[in-house]
Amino acid sequence: MMKKLFLLILSAFFMFSFWSCTTEVTITENSDGIIDISFSGAAGQAFAKMISSTSDSDSQNDSVIFETDQIKYELLKSGFSNVDVKSKTGSDLQISMQEKTKNTFLYKSGLFSGSNKLKITLSPKELTEFYKLADEQIILFLDLLLAPIFNDEVMSQEEYLETIASFYGESASKEISESNIKINLTDKNNQTKTFSFPIAQLLTLQETIILENK
Repeated sequence: MMKKLFLLILSAFFMFSFWSCTTEVTITENSDGIIDISFSGAAGQAFAKMISSTSDSDSQNDSVIFETDQIKYELLKSGFSNVDVKSKTGSDLQISMQEKTKNTFLYKSGLFSGSNKLKITLSPKELTEFYKLADEQIILFLDLLLAPIFNDEVMSQEEYLETIASFYGESASKEISESNIKINLTDKNNQTKTFSFPIAQLLTLQETIILENK
């Protein structure tokens, strides 16, 4: 189902162009090697409408675009542990879970790496690999983003926003232009470093960005 696949993308942290304002992700590396992951965000009106229109859900409430039980099932199936998924309004989302195996798609795609110290790598190579690992339905959904990062294209942020505006309207383009992702990375010594990026930067990424606590 389209909604459950969307959440797999959310779990990978980098397909957040559906979100308005700031999406926050907290990643905590524990001394036993287990990684705690939490996510909090809310869909902007323009993209919430688009997500709802592409969903094959049987829900009678158009405002409900996230089905928490199905999301939890899919994340558990993908190898995450202690998964908790909540949505207060149907268009917001809070997820907490643990990565214990280092065998989920976060590691397989190369986004996460490191045996003793967690490193997150954002680059065209890793994000393209994530795209290739996805199944046909996920790819179909990712294609809705029109993001050059998944199509081996080079495009400026301005050009990308113009493309979004031409396909989905100015309101969708505005949502993306005003959206950011904040990543809080806490190491085994309980030291936290915060990184923040515009969504449009990630979807048009041309360089390699390394996130780690040194």
